[in-house]
This record gives sequence, C-alpha cells and structure tokens, in this order.
Amino acid sequence: MRLQLTFSFFLVFLIVFSYCTQSTSENKLEISFNSKFYVALEIIGVQEPFEFNDYYANFSGKSQTSIECMINSDTTFVLEFNSNMPEEFYFDLEKTKIPYFSSLKDTIRISYDVVSKEVEYGGSNQLINEFLLSKRAIKEGIVKTSRILYHSYDMPYSTIYSKLDSLATLENDFLDNTQIRIPDWYRLLEIQNIEFKYAFLKLQIPSYRNYQKVDSKNIPSDEELSFLKKINLNSPYNQYLNEFHVFMIYYY
Repeated sequence: MRLQLTFSFFLVFLIVFSYCTQSTSENKLEISFNSKFYVALEIIGVQEPFEFNDYYANFSGKSQTSIECMINSDTTFVLEFNSNMPEEFYFDLEKTKIPYFSSLKDTIRISYDVVSKEVEYGGSNQLINEFLLSKRAIKEGIVKTSRILYHSYDMPYSTIYSKLDSLATLENDFLDNTQIRIPDWYRLLEIQNIEFKYAFLKLQIPSYRNYQKVDSKNIPSDEELSFLKKINLNSPYNQYLNEFHVFMIYYY
C-alpha cells in the first residue's frame, strides 16, 4: 500500500513537473524565413463592447499590419503571424500595450483581464514575455524622451548623445537587476539590442534634423561619432537584430 502511494505521488510529480517545464519553456534563436507562429489571446472581464485595434510592427522588413474587430464578450481567439526570426511584437488593447516575444512554429498564450488590466503569459518564451511586460513603463518613457530629442533641433549633438547614453544605461541596469530568470541567450541578445538601438538613434537624429532643415547641413563632429569605433559589427547575435540592420543603413 505504501509502495503504491509512493508510486502515485511520483507519477503526479512527473505530470506537474512536465507541465511546468512546458509552460515556461524557452525557444532558442533561429532564423527560418516566412515561418508561422500563433498567439492564443484570451480576453476576460468584458463588460462593455470595445474595439480591438491591434497594431504591431513586423521587424522583418515586411509591411505593418493592423487588425480591427469588435469585442462583445469574454473570448479567446488564435492569431496566425509570419516571422523570419524570434522578435518582439505587441498588442494594443484599450490603449494597453501587451508585449510578447515571438516563438517560431509554436503558440504563445496570453490572457488579458479587461477590468484589472492584468496580463498573464503561458507557453514558450513565457519568462521573456514577463520580462518585457515588467519593462513596459520604462519603454514608454524612453519612447517619449526620444520623441522630444528628435524635435530638439537646436540642442547640441553632444547633449543629445549624452541623454541617449543615459537611456541606454537605464535599460542595461534594468536588465542587470531583473529578478526574472530570462535565458542567457536572450540576455546577450538584449545587450546587443540596446547597443544598436541607441547607435542608430544617434545617426538617425542628424538625418531627421537635416531633412527638416534642407537649407543647412548639420552633422555631428568626428569626436561625437567616436562611439562607432566601439561597436562590434561581427557579433553572431547581430543577424537576429532588426536594430542592427537599421543601424547599418544609417552607418553606410
């Protein structure tokens, strides 16, 4: 009898362990052109109908896509996407941005409570998604600050670049101090991502400034562009970064 109970307990433990392992699994990096992935989006707590205007950026060089529909009640629907590699997307539900990291040839589960605004993830890359969600407020602040810098036409480049460096430090510190156990490969990917994001911003802002004022040419000095000498253009992680490819456009 005791042996039978022990075996039953062990069997239950294996089932629970298998489920937990599967629900928090992390897919590694791969490039597979025009692959599909799926998102099972559960919307709960619907009390009044609202319009679902999903805006997400496809970072693989394809056109941006918008999906619109009316949500009348609690529902779950599965969306199919194409992507060439794992990358960050987001849903926009009632002005609430829900980030997620794509998982090629797999399904991501997202549950959104309309009343509490709480978001829960399941399936592959769950820990990465939780990290992106925890970073959401910081990211929104960075986007607002970047927009201000874009339109600060008279601000010296040295000042703009210093402010961008501060934003990069903020992101790196957040990555270093997160308590979420993100996989090592994603941590290394994010470090490269931050570097190239602010590098191409430093090149993009002068381009935008000169576009606005075509009567004069205003470019950074060699000293202000010295950050380019420190960038690793040969990292194997670069191929997985949209920021790297955008950076190379401005770099050339």
